[in-house]
Amino acid sequence: DCNTKFNVICMGNMERNYTLLCDILSKLPALHFHICMGIGDISQKFTSFSNVTLYGYMEEAELLELMQSSDVSLNLMNDTVGSNVITTSLASGLVVLASNVGSIGDYITDGKEGYLFNDINVAIEKLRILSENTDLLCSMKKNAVTRAEELSLDNFCQWFHQLVSLK
Repeated sequence: DCNTKFNVICMGNMERNYTLLCDILSKLPALHFHICMGIGDISQKFTSFSNVTLYGYMEEAELLELMQSSDVSLNLMNDTVGSNVITTSLASGLVVLASNVGSIGDYITDGKEGYLFNDINVAIEKLRILSENTDLLCSMKKNAVTRAEELSLDNFCQWFHQLVSLK
């Protein structure tokens, strides 16, 4: 639903850049961030922020509910080869805002179902724009679901079969 309070979710903790996340939190105090810590406890990094809700390990159904009540999946990564967080975010209809590292560009078309950034100020500006432009947000959330469908296992198997058949 694009007409409720704007929420940003941060999931996954492999190769995440918490220094940049804290920088974003401090520059966007009016936005609310849901930070999923998993089984680790990184809560001390966020004690000075009133715009954050922290979550420990969650059952899948609970995490899905949190994802579906959010608007943007913020991914501040140092590197990645592939990312379940990106694909599940798309499937949940989340606009993906991610560091332009590793293979993320294979999942996200910049400006369509999300944004890729190399500069933290770009990420901050994109969050501001999305939080203020409901039409853009809703359009990108729909694009995210469409992109997730394109990345389905069936489509991958068809692509792989065609690739192998060409040899």
